[in-house]
Amino acid sequence: PVPRWGRVEGMEPIAVSAVGFPWAQERPDRGRDSEQLFGFIAPATTVKAGLCAVTVQTSPPAGRAGGSPWAGMSGAALFAGPFLVGVVVVDPARFGADRVVAAPIAPLPDDAELAGLLDVSAEGVAGVGPRLRLAVTDETSLALAPPYRAATPRLGREPARLLLPEYGIVPFAGRDGDLETLQAWCLNGTSPALRRITGAGGSGKTRLAAEACVRMAGQGWQAGFADPKAPDGRAQLEFDWPTLLVVDDADLNVTLLADLIRTVSYWPPGTPPVRLLLLARHTTGWWDTLNQRTGQLADELADPTLELHDGELAPAGRAEHHTRALTAFAAHLPDPATPAGPVRLADPAFANPLLVHMHALLTVCGGQAPTTGDAIRERILDAVVDRERDRWAATFPIGVPTGGARTRQQAVTVATLLAPPTEIAAGHAMTIIDEFAPDAAAGARAAVATWLRELYPGSDPPWVAPLRPDLLTEQLLATCAQLSELVLAGYASITMPEQAEQILTELTRAGTRLPIRGALDRLLDNHLPNLLTAAIDVPAGRLPDLLDRALQLAPQPGLAVELAWQMPDHSVQLAALAATLTSQQVTQYRADMTSGEPAAAS
Repeated sequence: PVPRWGRVEGMEPIAVSAVGFPWAQERPDRGRDSEQLFGFIAPATTVKAGLCAVTVQTSPPAGRAGGSPWAGMSGAALFAGPFLVGVVVVDPARFGADRVVAAPIAPLPDDAELAGLLDVSAEGVAGVGPRLRLAVTDETSLALAPPYRAATPRLGREPARLLLPEYGIVPFAGRDGDLETLQAWCLNGTSPALRRITGAGGSGKTRLAAEACVRMAGQGWQAGFADPKAPDGRAQLEFDWPTLLVVDDADLNVTLLADLIRTVSYWPPGTPPVRLLLLARHTTGWWDTLNQRTGQLADELADPTLELHDGELAPAGRAEHHTRALTAFAAHLPDPATPAGPVRLADPAFANPLLVHMHALLTVCGGQAPTTGDAIRERILDAVVDRERDRWAATFPIGVPTGGARTRQQAVTVATLLAPPTEIAAGHAMTIIDEFAPDAAAGARAAVATWLRELYPGSDPPWVAPLRPDLLTEQLLATCAQLSELVLAGYASITMPEQAEQILTELTRAGTRLPIRGALDRLLDNHLPNLLTAAIDVPAGRLPDLLDRALQLAPQPGLAVELAWQMPDHSVQLAALAATLTSQQVTQYRADMTSGEPAAAS
């Protein structure tokens, strides 16, 4: 189609792409293959010069003696979704190969003669910002967030964040067949509108979905991740361009998905297609609930699930994976260590790509990275958390009373469990730690809250973000002293209902680890009546599904006997929770019958 012209607006990074024929793609016969550049415009950079600075997110080319590795890319059209926003013109000399500059096209209609030749006016140039919103219900809309975020120099001071998939630090490789499958699904006009990708934590679901978004952006689609919490942006009833919409942690967003599926199922005929790509670790439980809430629409709209098994990274490919990660991480660290030589990653734990990346990160940071022995997975995870523990010790505010490493880890754990929405809430959350109890100086709690914010800044809300990636969260919780006590005190201290959801989210996501499941069991044993009341009061929220998942991980048959009667007679949104409570109630009755308890007769 004829491209629509766009003007960069706002101050947030805007995802862009361009296709050209740079020197780096030159073949031996001197012909050149195509290169799709994907990156971000930083709107406040090169404002005085009237240019657009693009930070390149895809693999930048290696240096070239006596010339630019990007030579030949000049003249490539720069698109932000469906909007043509500029033309690539130069590779700035004072930056690395991860920066190019484009000339914006928005000023061209200001020249009347040129505007006449182009048949375009200034009014016909649309404002392009980082967010587009889809109106899902009267109360809910969601933004289309870019698949990747621009990396910043700060990442080099926070090594664990180099592992986050939204930065795409390690160049994507492999899974070409999966990408072809996803592209064909999007482009086939008769394909079902919905598809699932499942896999264990660290198996590569989010990166695969992000790369699918990059590929579809090259086909002229809008593509990104659903973000119902991002502020601003104009909501519209349907997208006016073909759209790929990714929903991460689908199992934790069943209510949003139900609304989305109903919206997509009634998509007006003749409008551009939309595809929903759902990411989750499994389909157990939540998919049945989604089907129930949508009248089986989920099954009707779904293509077969794409499964990324935890053991999919074959031994032969691990060394290459590791080498790419070493190079990528070293480029972001101020003083990277030089690896001693090739490593053997034969242990089954390294079938998980994220574990390979973690080993590479430990190596380039100069840390100990085990490859053999027992419990490799836990040892790798704890070694990466140890890097964070070193940061905590080096930056903890001077003069604040502390029990040492235990107190610091408890502070990060509390912030992860509660995700404090404000500065005041962050200070209040610290009162559940012995050294910062209510009789301690408020100034000490405020100092610790500020320290946490500097370590893990949130997006307001939360004011302090949880430790990520998820596998590190799992290790943080599993190795935290007095986790159960912190969970109970944290629940008693919450100031917003969303914090109860946050506690259950973190505990259920990592509930396969015994220390974490034990904390979840104690939380339910002490507070299930209150949690159930809150879930019944807001059936459309996330709490009913989270509570259902928690009860499946840590059953409470005794309490189910007392509480199941509270469930309403009719409620689609509470049906899964009611079924779980009833099942556990029956389990308790059967146990009572076996033991001869008279209560079973009721």
